[in-house]
Amino acid sequence: MRPGRDAAVLFHGGRILDAPRAAAAERQVRSGARERYGEAVLVRGERIEAVGSLARLRGLAPRGVRVVNLRGGTLTPGFVDAHIHLLTWIRAVGDVWIERQTPEGLADAVRAAQARARDGDWITLRGWVPREWPRELRARATLDRALPGRPLVLLAVDGHSAWGNGAALREAKIAPDVADPPGGTVDRDSSGSLTGIFIETAATLLQRAIPRRREASEDLAHAVRRAHTLGITGAHDFDRTDIWRAAQELSGRGRLPFRLVLSVPAAKLESAEDLDLRSSW
Repeated sequence: MRPGRDAAVLFHGGRILDAPRAAAAERQVRSGARERYGEAVLVRGERIEAVGSLARLRGLAPRGVRVVNLRGGTLTPGFVDAHIHLLTWIRAVGDVWIERQTPEGLADAVRAAQARARDGDWITLRGWVPREWPRELRARATLDRALPGRPLVLLAVDGHSAWGNGAALREAKIAPDVADPPGGTVDRDSSGSLTGIFIETAATLLQRAIPRRREASEDLAHAVRRAHTLGITGAHDFDRTDIWRAAQELSGRGRLPFRLVLSVPAAKLESAEDLDLRSSW
């Protein structure tokens, strides 16, 4: 829950668990002793105002305070995810995943994705595990057989490579003689032809061409709401330009209830400057 700017909430009747209290709580649980929930927490707006006995905090609380009985539950501070890709994560949640790393498993996933796709959508599948595909199958022809005539992209389970069919490469305007970008590899077969597999930074050549149904700011807002349901109130994010722009847009509109630290590599400083990227969200 996230109280309003000035609203007050008084939590009691449960375990108050932060770092200093964690060891004591573990010892008590192991001892089998009955827990006594003597502490309470008073929150005013977006800040913890006091921790102490319920009687004392009732005296500190303003009139109209909302009182929440935890009924033996546990109250913790918000979690901060130390390494996440919020846009990648929330988009992956809505995609079809490959359950079997075989041509048959690929065909099943393609059918499932087509059933929910709209006209003009690319078919994107998650969960591809490159090492589980024999070299002879890691070819553009494998994806062309699975879905001829419509862009198909498989995104690796580790997020470090992408595999596209011929239609996807054409839509992305990737030429047969495309060079390896710094930090990336454009995979080729023994004849020098593109396999459709793009590794590390080369994957951007394909991924940046995938049309999105929603603006990045909408996806980020959705990701923040989903994170809140998991108790995550802040994150260190390692996506790139899309999230920089999205975070700045939401922050400017007062719609970023999230403590967000963005990774800006030295090689991308000019891009950040072009966006007039600001700090202190």
